[in-house]
Amino acid sequence: QLHSLDDTQMLDALKWGALQRGFELNDAVIEYIARRYPRNMTCLSAILEYLDRRSLRAGRKITRPFAQAALQGFTC
Repeated sequence: QLHSLDDTQMLDALKWGALQRGFELNDAVIEYIARRYPRNMTCLSAILEYLDRRSLRAGRKITRPFAQAALQGFTC
């Protein structure tokens, strides 16, 4: 039987997903995402993929200001 993840587990999964892609998300970025986007794995996975591509293209680390600029207009 599958159980839904609570908020803490969901955000931990977001951090883990970032590490699996080879980058870290600091707490400020996690907090920014948590306040503005739905807390479901489909949306969070799409955000990770999008931020990963944008940071690689820009050659920049994912910081809160970068995430805020990159995700402007992004919808799940």
